[in-house]
Amino acid sequence: MTLYEQIYLSIKKDIQSGLLKSGQKLPSKRRHAFDLGVSINTVDAAYSQLQSEGYIIMRPKSGCYVAKLDPLQHIELTHEHTEQKSHDFAYDIDFSPSDVDTENFPYALWRKLLRQNFDEIDPFLLKSPDYQGDIALRTAICAYLSQSRNIEADPQYLVIGNSTAALLRCICGMLGNTHVLASENPVYNTAYSIFSAMGGSCISIDAVSTSKLVKNLEDSNADIFYVTPSHQFPLGHSLPLATRIELLNWAAKDDRYIIEDDYDSEFRYSSKPLLPIRSMDKNGKVIYIGTFSKSISPSLKLSYALLPPSLMKIFREKGRLYLSSVSRLEQNVVHSFMSGGYFERHLNRMRNIYRKKRQHLVSLLSQHRQVEILGENAGHHILIRIKGLSESQMVELAKIEKIRVYPVSSYFIGDVESKYESSVLLGYGALSEKQIEEGVKRLMKVWGV
Repeated sequence: MTLYEQIYLSIKKDIQSGLLKSGQKLPSKRRHAFDLGVSINTVDAAYSQLQSEGYIIMRPKSGCYVAKLDPLQHIELTHEHTEQKSHDFAYDIDFSPSDVDTENFPYALWRKLLRQNFDEIDPFLLKSPDYQGDIALRTAICAYLSQSRNIEADPQYLVIGNSTAALLRCICGMLGNTHVLASENPVYNTAYSIFSAMGGSCISIDAVSTSKLVKNLEDSNADIFYVTPSHQFPLGHSLPLATRIELLNWAAKDDRYIIEDDYDSEFRYSSKPLLPIRSMDKNGKVIYIGTFSKSISPSLKLSYALLPPSLMKIFREKGRLYLSSVSRLEQNVVHSFMSGGYFERHLNRMRNIYRKKRQHLVSLLSQHRQVEILGENAGHHILIRIKGLSESQMVELAKIEKIRVYPVSSYFIGDVESKYESSVLLGYGALSEKQIEEGVKRLMKVWGV
């Protein structure tokens, strides 16, 4: 800290504490400099800083005086001591269902695209992005949806946001709180939390039995339904074609909409990806949400929503109030990644990598007859059930081995369906085959399987 800063802070503290009173004259710069053994310029710099902040006033041919300031009111705050959950526990192996493979990310290519897109002569790069998203990226995403998901997508109806959560908040804000929103149960809990927090009525519909899904929806008074039909999270099954048609017929009545979250549809290993409900929608009733968090990286924070034409007027009126945009640079890089053909090649490569990881995990678990594997051959996680162990026992015993598994009960609204009472999620996306093997070995031992 410089000398002038020390002098400035000392006088400021004396003024704030009341030691120097309003209207009190300060020593002249020359006198103060002599008393402190410093140069006049040093004191002048300190006085100038105090003057600029309003602590002192300088009167010509008179000197420096303490300014008249209202005393700062001090309010005694009571701090509630709430116990915080510790996230510092060090796990050796984390079977996270949300993490992705980082070893095979195309780092060199991504650096190259970043350099190419960070053009200092681009006059638009550092400006605020279009609140709906960059038109070039929206066009590229629409081309991808047309080719891979059989969706007739128009860029004017596509919206880019910095996460699926941001898009869900935007959609809820647009639709208002006069609707009754239903979510499948169990459900991606962030989505349910957003729906509940936005002020409208929110209910849950049993998604365990797909044959009863639409009947349960009809029996409710819901007019908006949130669903993950291609790979139900967290149970892992897909919605049959007949149920998808029933859902579309339900939505065709009155002012109803389906929010379709197609979060990891790119990763299906035994067959082609199932076509989304939006691809069958002829009445403009499906709000389709996609993301790059699984296909590229969760840290990218880039998702998109394809809105029905009927909602675009509302979006232009209210959308910018709720939506968080993505930086131009990130949008430009993703556009280059897609338009250059790199995204398609990356998907094909990662699909093979995840397929091998899943096969390895399933093969290891299948050697133990007490282990039941649930869910379809897709995504980044599986669901398992162990006979004779409760969910909490499985989680706590795994923690003893410093292995993290994920309870399925945290995704249920209310009571857990009996079929899934003793089940946990095992994600494999971020783990190597060696880690998977070590993790399964230690889990089977501690679970007594």
